[in-house]
Amino acid sequence: MCHSQQAFFRLIHQECCSWNSQIIQYVRDGNLRDALSLYKDIRYKISVHPDASTYVCLLKACAKLKDLDMGQQLSEDIFATRLLETDTYIASSLVNMYAKCNSLGKAQEVFDKLFTHDVVSWTALMSGYVECGHGEEALNCFERLQQEGVSPNPYTYLCGLKACSGLRDTDKGRHLHGEIVEKGWERVDVLGNILVDLYSKFGKLSSARSVFDWLQSPDVVSWTALIGGYAEKGDAEEALALLQEMEGNGIVPNSHTCVCSLKVCANMGATTKGQEIHSHICTMGLETQLLVGSALVNMYGKCGFLSEAQYVFNDILDRDSVLWTALIGGYAEHGYGEEVLYYYEQMLVKSYDSNPITLICALKACGSTGAINAGHNLHSEILKKGLENEFFIGNSLVCMYADCYLFETAEVVICKLSLRDVVAWNTLLTGYVDFGCNEQALECFERMQYDFLSLDPVSCVGALKACGWLGNATIGQDIHIRILKIGFEMDLIVGSTLVDMYMKCGLFAEALEVFDTLTSHDVVSWTALITGYVYCGHGDEALFVFERMLHECACVNAVTFVSSLRACAHIRAIVKGREMHAMVVKRGLEGEPFVGSSLVDMYTKCGMLSEAHDVYLKLQVADHISGTALTSGYIEQGCGEKALDCLQELQDKGVLMNVVALGCGLKACGLLGALVKGQQMHADLIMRGYEEDPLIGLTLVAMYAKCASMREAQDTFDKLAITDMVLWNVLIAGYAQIAESEDVTLHFATMLQKGICPDSATFVHILNSCSDVGLIDIGQMFFLLLSHEYASIVIPDHYTCIIDIFGRVGRIERALAIIQDMPFHPQAVLWHIVLGACQRNKDVDLGRHAFKHAAILNHNDTAAYVLMSNLYADSSSKVLGC
Repeated sequence: MCHSQQAFFRLIHQECCSWNSQIIQYVRDGNLRDALSLYKDIRYKISVHPDASTYVCLLKACAKLKDLDMGQQLSEDIFATRLLETDTYIASSLVNMYAKCNSLGKAQEVFDKLFTHDVVSWTALMSGYVECGHGEEALNCFERLQQEGVSPNPYTYLCGLKACSGLRDTDKGRHLHGEIVEKGWERVDVLGNILVDLYSKFGKLSSARSVFDWLQSPDVVSWTALIGGYAEKGDAEEALALLQEMEGNGIVPNSHTCVCSLKVCANMGATTKGQEIHSHICTMGLETQLLVGSALVNMYGKCGFLSEAQYVFNDILDRDSVLWTALIGGYAEHGYGEEVLYYYEQMLVKSYDSNPITLICALKACGSTGAINAGHNLHSEILKKGLENEFFIGNSLVCMYADCYLFETAEVVICKLSLRDVVAWNTLLTGYVDFGCNEQALECFERMQYDFLSLDPVSCVGALKACGWLGNATIGQDIHIRILKIGFEMDLIVGSTLVDMYMKCGLFAEALEVFDTLTSHDVVSWTALITGYVYCGHGDEALFVFERMLHECACVNAVTFVSSLRACAHIRAIVKGREMHAMVVKRGLEGEPFVGSSLVDMYTKCGMLSEAHDVYLKLQVADHISGTALTSGYIEQGCGEKALDCLQELQDKGVLMNVVALGCGLKACGLLGALVKGQQMHADLIMRGYEEDPLIGLTLVAMYAKCASMREAQDTFDKLAITDMVLWNVLIAGYAQIAESEDVTLHFATMLQKGICPDSATFVHILNSCSDVGLIDIGQMFFLLLSHEYASIVIPDHYTCIIDIFGRVGRIERALAIIQDMPFHPQAVLWHIVLGACQRNKDVDLGRHAFKHAAILNHNDTAAYVLMSNLYADSSSKVLGC
């Protein structure tokens, strides 16, 4: 070779060395594309091949970039140089490159072509299988390398343990751990960390802790793995204790530690610790990382600090679906349905796709807000995604439709589910019961049997509640028998519901028998017994049970007090009511809306309006329930103006009036004869769409009738779709009140023509009205009709009315004749009416007769003595000419 040729090749060699160094430096600095571009220049311009170390770096660059095309080009060049035959690192790097580029077939093909399989190439192939989620193939490789006599190194075991973790293969993991211990590698950091992580994920926390304690110097990875294990197991307190211990040892948490710790805080509701971690995150500048930001939003959301969650969310500009899900989930968990739907819509507008969790949250929000149109849209989206048969999605759809009272649609969804489980049916059954469709609930319960579904406590509780509301003891007893066969009778909730069912059906002995067989009596079972007695009108028995409950030291909750206060209200037990009030105050429950409202109701029912008002003023939040209770009390005591003032006060506080509150307002207007105010309320009801509500319709007719505005009463009556006997009674009484005898007769006849039979109240209304305005002929006509045609519904009040009619017009002898012939034993009130009539007519002889009979009934009858005394006084004045 001539001197000039030698100089040329020497120059090329020097240049190649320079290029090799430059490529390696590019890779080390992370300039991967520059390294590959320089290689192309070398390869295609002067056709010179780099050395082995350069190829290794280039293959690493392709692996990181997942550039399979360039990797294949390198593979062809490497095979052409025959370096695979002599350099195992190139071979391993080539296998690794194909694996990282998800081309496992090529990786296996290259591996199979190698002349020798050493631990490096085996480990590279295993690593590829693990990273692509093929744990079983990775473990097969591990067994084959041992069979070929290759000794695994720590990184081989690392891949094997990762495979075990992915497969959740505890036994294989323990086996590999045993081999690691035999080789004395248990304190190698990478192996110790993966073992801690492996056992933590399996929930084997004692093993994880044992490995952790063996580590010479646990790093942030091992600490985070152990904290995560306790967090997953639900032992949040230990997880936070480990976090504090880690910080005490001077280990600085990384982003993964923070994420794991924030999950713990979220589950515990440990907002203070979460805020400390947030501060640390800000110090490290990690708050805008998606993973960390999502964990912060999730923590604040679950802890109810939604403004803070929103603040963190707003600071992260580069968002993903996980972050959106965390925010939406926080609002959903705390019942902010409208916000859930708003942010769900925003998520879609920003082109982020929904996922099962956001769909479930949105469906829940539709159910709670009654947003049925949005619910239909979600259903369509679910069908497009093919998610309708997903367990939680399907059940959430059923729940959404049930919450919106679209029970038929909910049932259609259930029938289309590929797997109809008990949860979906329970959702529908509970919806029926909550909406008062108890017969449909029982039909649903029976259909569950046809689907061969195993009943659970929720199913039994729903069906028993339906039986209780229907008063259907027969079906209730059948369900009780099934419960005994299944073995649910010892379940406290089921047992308490059985007690409640039997009480509502009036089967007190059976209820007490179930109560006595319960293994323990908690507040729910005691309250069921009390509530049952109250429901059936047995206030004394309810209070007796309440005393027993206190004696046995059972914890009394707000629901117990509500039921017991109702018992006091029912039997006007003011002393006992005041005692309960003291207990309520002692337990700090006076501000609870339902307890406070029950106290107001109890005092008003007992006629203690000032005390009711005092309780009302102390309520933390005055709502329509407490306001209605106080208003009703004022109305019962004839204080119409105070009733209207109370309602006005509620409206001034921004409380939206419901149907019951508005009905009270109308009653107050009727009581006062406040026609203009009543008309204003009527206009408000029309605007709210309440005019056709049966209760409101009845109250409106009664209000107009009491205000003597029968034209408006009649107009309102005519607009109602359904007119029952009570409504007819009110209208007829209104006409009788203004002495419109023809209208009374006409409407009574019309009522009969429409097939509506009068009841006792119908005749009481008519006779009372006749008495008030002195319509003796009409009154007598209706009394005769009642006596001959409707004798089965005659009650003493009818005789009181007709005697009062005759007494007012001075026909006292006729009144006495009716008393003589009446089928009931005359009460003192009848003789008082006769005495009053005798006083007006100065008839001492008949007065003495009436007084004699009143005294026989009660010789201490003060009213009779006063009336007789007044009669004597008036007669003396007449004799004296005064």
